[in-house]
Amino acid sequence: NEIFITEKTIRSFVKGRPFLLLGNPNSLKYLRQELGFKTFDFLFDESYDSDMNQISRVQKVINQLEIFCSKPFEYQKQLINEHQHIIDHNFKVAATFPHKKILSDVMEKLNV
Repeated sequence: NEIFITEKTIRSFVKGRPFLLLGNPNSLKYLRQELGFKTFDFLFDESYDSDMNQISRVQKVINQLEIFCSKPFEYQKQLINEHQHIIDHNFKVAATFPHKKILSDVMEKLNV
């Protein structure tokens, strides 16, 4: 039931790299609804995010990666360029991400 977002995910937003997230169910939903990021549903079928079965979720992610990789590079590049506003939005959100406040809040809850 826990959502754990690592610095690697945030780094992808900062670097402007679209990605598939193989995490706990609803991790993408959490990124969108709780943290304000936009995900890459223009590239991938993100329905895998709500799949509660870990094996099935992994298979769906692999399938999405295979579909994406089977497309010509120029097509991929064009599609990403057409959605630059999403990449720019994510950069802004990541650049102002309140790392210290979140860590401080967690530590306070833990009474550390």
